[in-house]
Amino acid sequence: VNVRWNPMMQTIDIRGFGATPFTNRVLLLIDGIPYNSWNKGGFPQQPGLDFFVLQNVKPIEVIRGTASALYGENAFWGIINIVTLSGDDLNGGKAEIYAGDRQTRSTGLLYGKGFQDGSFLVSAKYLQSQFPLEFWFDENDSKVKGADLFLKGKYKGLELSYYLHDDDSDGFVEPIPDPNLPPGAVFKSAEKIEQTINIVALKYQYAPEDKAFSFSGDLSAATRTGSHCAACHAAPQDDHFSETEPHGSQIIGAFRSAFQLPSNTILLGAEIRRVDAGDHTDELLQPGEAAAGVEVTHAYNKSALYVQDQISLADNRLNVVAGLRYDTKTSPNLWKDRLSPRLAALYNPTPKLFVRGGWSKAFHFPDFSTLYQDTWFFAVSAGDVAIPLSTFLPNPTLKPEEIENFDFGIEYRFSANLSARLNLFRSKLEEFVVIAFAAPPPPELPTVRFENHPDKAIVWGSELELQWDVS
Repeated sequence: VNVRWNPMMQTIDIRGFGATPFTNRVLLLIDGIPYNSWNKGGFPQQPGLDFFVLQNVKPIEVIRGTASALYGENAFWGIINIVTLSGDDLNGGKAEIYAGDRQTRSTGLLYGKGFQDGSFLVSAKYLQSQFPLEFWFDENDSKVKGADLFLKGKYKGLELSYYLHDDDSDGFVEPIPDPNLPPGAVFKSAEKIEQTINIVALKYQYAPEDKAFSFSGDLSAATRTGSHCAACHAAPQDDHFSETEPHGSQIIGAFRSAFQLPSNTILLGAEIRRVDAGDHTDELLQPGEAAAGVEVTHAYNKSALYVQDQISLADNRLNVVAGLRYDTKTSPNLWKDRLSPRLAALYNPTPKLFVRGGWSKAFHFPDFSTLYQDTWFFAVSAGDVAIPLSTFLPNPTLKPEEIENFDFGIEYRFSANLSARLNLFRSKLEEFVVIAFAAPPPPELPTVRFENHPDKAIVWGSELELQWDVS
């Protein structure tokens, strides 16, 4: 798992070898609810120090490797699931005040309570600081401010949660000392970059102890109102890009039923999804502008069905999992239908030895920005004059990325406190999306666009872990 900062935000890879500026090949979940950006694919934000604050987190679960057979398009490199605290984990409250370097100030309040058949939790936090990159703070003294509110209530099998994230940051002005440009040329963003994100989720679980049947379902809606992507890289092109506007929504419904039989467990599931780019379309290629035969759409509906069977053999020492997910084509027809299979086995020959193996396929849809971004890519300002140096070139013909993964693992527990684990994996990638640059002869401007790499790629990897619980 590789985490790093680029000039825009955090980037996370899992068993990967690079990424776009956004974490768009990792499925991001809060309590099992997806929150990947429908416009950029990864974290749904402009730059910010924290998207989901740590004071709300119980554990963080990481699944390394492909998981589209259950989770669909963004489970490409892997999954990160944030499991949040509940009121009965606290039964009380706490407050914190912090002050540090780089003008950092934060306050946080957290209170939760459990009661018969339910619980509730209220969390709020305010943060002021600076970004950890010289690009933002060295000469420009940029500040970022963020406010978070998280509410969560449970009653019997029902759970309702609401998350609000609001941040704004000062823009930047970076001098460009190039003799080929007018004196005083600068690269600058909008004066203020801001956003508000709302995520609402309703979950229900029915799992009686005396029955071999269980059901769970969830409905979630996420919206973003904020600055355009071009507020950073192409603010001089159009004053409109510096405005704060609705940037679309994502609505997801997921439903699962499990049947417990004497030697196996069958899981059946369905998912429906509505994705809309909102006013973000001002930056994008418009319908009718694409090449003949390619449909441009800024909103679509999609559904999926999946089944998984877990079979226990050899007195439960061998467990085999077989799964298959079918994602229907989108409406309008942006993407064709997809199949995502999975086959895995876990063998426990002795109480101390565990052997795992698996094969699976997954895919990743390009997002709206990757397909259709149609603005300047880089520009400078000199007084009242804006000079484009390069432009985005839309590519609505992009194909979904595909990955085929084989993995093998072995774990040995020397004692209750000491264990060792070795994982090996091989991934084959096709239609991998990369950034391509072109420099045509003047007066044409250089262009940047996303393309499917014409070659296949093979990733070999290994992970060795030694775990020792000292006490």
